[in-house]
Amino acid sequence: SWYRPLNTTQKEIRILYLEPEPLDSLKDVIVHVFNASLLDPKILRLYGCLSYCWGDPKVTKAIQVMYSEKTDRNSTDLVTTQTTFHVTSNLEAALRVLRSKLQRPVMWADAICIYPDRHRT
Repeated sequence: SWYRPLNTTQKEIRILYLEPEPLDSLKDVIVHVFNASLLDPKILRLYGCLSYCWGDPKVTKAIQVMYSEKTDRNSTDLVTTQTTFHVTSNLEAALRVLRSKLQRPVMWADAICIYPDRHRT
């Protein structure tokens, strides 16, 4: 997988935030994915959840996913990987609407946060 494995002792999950863009924009949906510990008191624990199971799994659209992680545990330097990712057209449409309505909404979407290699191109 191109994501760093989750640290289960730290109760890590992957969450994402959406780059804002007006609804009528034709630009790709861009999400930033990061690992976060549920033990960290600073983590925003209120986030929306979306499922890739909405709609026909054969009808997909591309989004851009950026994944950032520290170069090592003691560093503040980040390395970012960007890739094209295919999600169901319904998930892409939901992300597109949410990015226009909310300012950098924090989300958990199973297709992006759990199953990254299934949809990457």
